[in-house]
Amino acid sequence: MKLPRNNTKCLSTKAFKEMKKLRLLQLAGVQLVGDFKYLSKDLRWLCWHGFPLACIPTNLYQGSLVSIELENSNVNLLWKEAQVLI
Repeated sequence: MKLPRNNTKCLSTKAFKEMKKLRLLQLAGVQLVGDFKYLSKDLRWLCWHGFPLACIPTNLYQGSLVSIELENSNVNLLWKEAQVLI
């Protein structure tokens, strides 16, 4: 989903709740609000231009992620807490 920068849309993370097999996700001009646990645990590639948060949410499952691209983001700290992958 790509939207113009000057027209940022807020979407609920619950929109991804039933997308259990989602492996590739590309976002631009989108802000997700809610619990990031709803994103698929099979997600392998996340490309989010203009990622609005200062750090990656701890409840975003990263065990299957191979690539995270956060171009033009606000990230200044990867995680607030240490990450343990099981």
